[in-house]
Amino acid sequence: MIDLPLMHALVDAVMPKARLILLGDKDQLTSVGAGAILGDICQPPPDSGGTSQADPGIKHCIVPLQHNYRFGQRSGILNLARAINQGEAQAALDCLEDDGFSDVAFVELPTPLTVQRLASVLQPFVTHYNAYLQQPTPKAQLAALNRFRILSPHREGIIGVNTLNRLAETRLADQGHVTLDRDWYVGRPILVTQNDYQLGLFNGDVGLVGRASEETGEPRVYFDDPDDQPRSLTLARMPACETVFAMTIHKSQGSEFDRVVVVLPEKASPVVTRELLYTAVTRARHQVTLIATEEAVQTAIETKLERTSGLSRLLWQGSIPD
Repeated sequence: MIDLPLMHALVDAVMPKARLILLGDKDQLTSVGAGAILGDICQPPPDSGGTSQADPGIKHCIVPLQHNYRFGQRSGILNLARAINQGEAQAALDCLEDDGFSDVAFVELPTPLTVQRLASVLQPFVTHYNAYLQQPTPKAQLAALNRFRILSPHREGIIGVNTLNRLAETRLADQGHVTLDRDWYVGRPILVTQNDYQLGLFNGDVGLVGRASEETGEPRVYFDDPDDQPRSLTLARMPACETVFAMTIHKSQGSEFDRVVVVLPEKASPVVTRELLYTAVTRARHQVTLIATEEAVQTAIETKLERTSGLSRLLWQGSIPD
C-alpha cells in the first residue's frame, strides 16, 4: 500500500548500486495516497500492447509467483479470488453457492437492513470468539483471537466496524463471556492505531486486555511475541487504540486468519471495489463467509479501481526523467 511520494523517498534513499526487491500482490488494495506502485510496475499502459520501443527492461524484472501457500490450489477461496480478480461476477456467485466448496459460503444480507436484522445474521459467527475468551493463558488467547475476524469496508454506518464491534460485544456479554462494566473490560481485543516507537507498538498491532494483576488489581494489555511469552503493558502506557472484533478491510491487508466473515453494504458504495473484495476474501486460510446481496457482490466485482499516476507509462516507455 505504499504511495508514490513514499516510494520516491525510498528509491532516493537506496544506494545507486543496490538491488531493490519489491514483493507484494498487485491486485490488492492500492495505497490511500497517490499511486498504485505494484500495479503500475507490473502492468503496461493500455496503448503499449505490452511492449516498449525503448525497452527499458522493466518487463524482464517482473517474476509472478504462482503457487499459493495460504489456501489449497483446488479450494473455493482460490476459485472465488480468481473470479473476483478477473471481473467474473457470475462465476464468483456460482462459486459461493457451489456445495462442492466447503470453504466458501454466501449469506444473503436481509433487506431493508436494520441493526436488529444484522445482529441476528451475525449471531452464529460471533460465537467463534468464544474460543479465545475461554483460553487459560494470554498466549493461548492471542493465538485463538487471531484465527477469526469480521471485516467491513466501512468504519461508520449500519455495517461499519463501529456497529459490528458493538454488536459483537453485546452478544458476548449476553452469553456471559465478557462483562461490559468498563471501557477496558477483561477480554477486550484491541487494535493499535498510532505508532509508538518507544514501546515498539505500531499501527495495526493486535492485543487483548487480560485479567487484573494480583499486585495492583489493574488489568494489563497483552501483545504477542513470537519468540517468547506475551509482553504486557499497563493501561496508562497504551497508545491510541480501538476494539477489534471487527476491522476494516483496509486495516486487514497484510493479515491472515483461519476464518473470515466479510460484510458488504446493502447499497453500492464507492469504496467497495473489485480490489477491496479480492483483498477481503484472500485474508482467509480455511473459511470465508460473505454476507451481502448478490447485487452488491456483482457491483463490487464490476467496479475496478483506476489510478492515473503516470508511472506505468514512464516505466514501460522508458522515459523516466533524471
